[in-house]
Amino acid sequence: MSAQSNKDLQNRVYGLFSTGKEDDVLKHATADVVVEMIPFGQVHRGHGGFREFLGGFKTAFPDLRIEVTRQIADDDRVTAEFVAYGTHSGPLMTPGGPVPATGKPVTFTVCEVWDIRDGQIAGIRNYQDAASLMRQLGLA
Repeated sequence: MSAQSNKDLQNRVYGLFSTGKEDDVLKHATADVVVEMIPFGQVHRGHGGFREFLGGFKTAFPDLRIEVTRQIADDDRVTAEFVAYGTHSGPLMTPGGPVPATGKPVTFTVCEVWDIRDGQIAGIRNYQDAASLMRQLGLA
């Protein structure tokens, strides 16, 4: 795919995620998609793992929305830096266990690198400002 097509795919998927359409997001992923959450050392595999990754954020922050601030792409990869906005109104699953809802609004920066294969997401490496998120929730 072209660099522009990959940017368009990423923007479409972020829009679907922001509006709670996780099932539609999965339609844009390969069956063997791998999602790595680098700050937490977690790896999610396949559609089930991808759903777990997406659902974890939407459970903790049901109103979570994404605003892309920078984006670059080539024919088989697309990278975005974005700001995520939401309210912590559900349990946040962490490697140390669930964090109960605090009701606090959060804003945190994320960078994602996506590998694209045949017009679908084959891999995501998610680098997020987890320290800032934890500070805003009163956990650090």
